[in-house]
Amino acid sequence: MKSDLLAPLAFPVFMLFVQCSPVAPPKARAGAHFRTTIPPDPMPGTTCTDSYGGIGNPPPELASTLSETDLHREGLVVDDELAVEGNVPYEITCHITGSGDLHVSGSMEGLNTSPFRRTAGSSTKLTIDGTINANGTGGGEITFFTTATLAVTPKEGTSCTFTATPAPLMGCSNLSCLNGDAPGDYGGIAITFKCPDMNMGAASIASDCEADGTLVIDRCTY
Repeated sequence: MKSDLLAPLAFPVFMLFVQCSPVAPPKARAGAHFRTTIPPDPMPGTTCTDSYGGIGNPPPELASTLSETDLHREGLVVDDELAVEGNVPYEITCHITGSGDLHVSGSMEGLNTSPFRRTAGSSTKLTIDGTINANGTGGGEITFFTTATLAVTPKEGTSCTFTATPAPLMGCSNLSCLNGDAPGDYGGIAITFKCPDMNMGAASIASDCEADGTLVIDRCTY
């Protein structure tokens, strides 16, 4: 008898629980284009092979030339989305935290879509970990992988320089935005980077290479 009286309450209580359940954040998305290149003053007796990586429909421009529309264009790939070639999913993660100075970290991995890649169907990966200051500049570590170079990492004691996009979206997190913009639900940023001294993982490639590129990450959590 008591269970019959409680039964009508079950559905409203269930609906209240559903309405109060947290909404899952949108999946992160990204695009990038990057390369290793021979420095203007290479060390005597060493060589460096140019190599290219790209994720999604990567932006070839400097980050400072990208508009907000560019940052959200359809060329960005989404975490778990299947690549057109090979039917292999992309793996995208990113985080943007801080107030004033922003800490940016993340990784993107999947089909190498650079038009300059050596091997069609190959994969590539890039990771970032660094800080963007209130003026849109900063620095940190970039590492990446291509089939031509294997792992590419900054030499010990060196770092990469970052330049983030200007307004309307220099850099945002859930907690704060640069340049006085209102924060969105999830953060996004575009960064052009330059790394003066990089180590190569592939045999016969000297560890005297520079690296540069542009990356876009969006829907980042904090």
